[in-house]
Amino acid sequence: MNNLTNSNSDHLIPSPLNVLYHHHSDGVVVRLGSSRKKVAIMGFEEANGQTGPWDDLAWEVWNFNMANRMGFTHDAQGRFRADRWFALHPIGPQNDLDLAWINTCPVPIYLPSIFGHNPNAVAYPLADIEGWLRQEFNVEQPYWASSFAYAVALAMYDGAESIGLFGVNLDWGRERIVERGNLEFYIGLAKGRGIQVVFSPNSKLLTHPARYGIEYDAERNQVIEDCATVVRQLAQGKEFKAAIDAEFQERIEALEHVRDEALAVVHNLLYGKRASISDREE
Repeated sequence: MNNLTNSNSDHLIPSPLNVLYHHHSDGVVVRLGSSRKKVAIMGFEEANGQTGPWDDLAWEVWNFNMANRMGFTHDAQGRFRADRWFALHPIGPQNDLDLAWINTCPVPIYLPSIFGHNPNAVAYPLADIEGWLRQEFNVEQPYWASSFAYAVALAMYDGAESIGLFGVNLDWGRERIVERGNLEFYIGLAKGRGIQVVFSPNSKLLTHPARYGIEYDAERNQVIEDCATVVRQLAQGKEFKAAIDAEFQERIEALEHVRDEALAVVHNLLYGKRASISDREE
C-alpha cells in the first residue's frame, strides 16, 4: 500500500526535515527550535511533478486539503513532508476521507473553527490577521477567495522573508475567475513589503499573454480564447449548468411575458379600434 495516499496518518513516516512541535497540557501546540523564514505553499499541480523545496531544511512546507491522498507530499526518500496543513472549509462539505485526515493529521492543521478530535487542530486566526492587514496595509476590507490567499497572509503575519508558491496556477474554471486575482492581491502586498515571492517554472501567476492596448491583437485574441476555455471548463460542473439553465429559464419567461404584453397591445389596437368604429356607426 502507498503510504502517501492514506486518508489518515497511522502509517506515515515523517521526514526529519519537518518542524517539531510540542503539545502543552492546555492544548496549545508550540513549535520547537528556531522559526524558518521561508514558507513553501504547495498546490495540487505538484502531483504532476515536484517543483518545490521538499528537501530543503530552510523551508517550511505548507499543504492543503486532500493533498495527503495525491501522492506528492514527500521528500526524496518518500517520507511524509509537511510542517503545517490547511483545511479551511467547515465540517459540512468535508467527506469521510477529509474528516479522517483532519482528525489524524500529524502536523498543525488550520480549520475555520475547531471541530473533530485532533490535538493538532488550530483555528485560523482570521480576526488577528484582518486587524493586522488593516493596520499594516490600510486594507479596509480584506477579502478572501482561496485557501492560498489565507496562507500567504498568514506567512506574512508570521514574519516570512520568502514565500514560494509551487504547483499553484489557479488557471481552471472558478480558480481563474475568482481565486487567482485574490491570491495575486496578497502576493502584491507581500512584494510591497519586501518579501521575496518565488514561483514554480512556467507559473501563470502574475502573468498576462500580452500588453493590453499596445499589443492589441495578440492580447485581445488570447483573452477571447482564454475566456472561452474558462466557460467550457465551468460548463462541465453540475452547479454551473444548473445556474445557467435557471438563468435561461428566467429569460425565457421574461421574453414570454413581454410577448404576451405586446400581443395584448396589438389586440387592443386592432379590435379596440374596430369596436370604436362600430359604436360610431350605431
